[in-house]
Amino acid sequence: MDQAHRDDLKRWIVTVTNGAQQADIARRSGIKPAALSTLIKAGSAGPSQLAKLARAYGRSPVEVFRVAGWLTSDEAAGIIPQDSAARDSGEFDLLNLP
Repeated sequence: MDQAHRDDLKRWIVTVTNGAQQADIARRSGIKPAALSTLIKAGSAGPSQLAKLARAYGRSPVEVFRVAGWLTSDEAAGIIPQDSAARDSGEFDLLNLP
């Protein structure tokens, strides 16, 4: 994952979790704390970890796969719900990331 996508992923995590502490995110998502720390600091995560994180906060894994750069906007179009809270927050538009 390149630096831009790592930064986007970090912002997505903060937005979706409403700034929750890492221990709370780990507990809620079922991701081991050390793995979550690596995910947040280095952007190093597999699809299963990102899917767990998305689902724990009521989001589609497709949304986080797009943020991570694993899907293009065209590939994600029509799959990510139009009322996505992260997109509607005004912080960034998940479908229009570079």
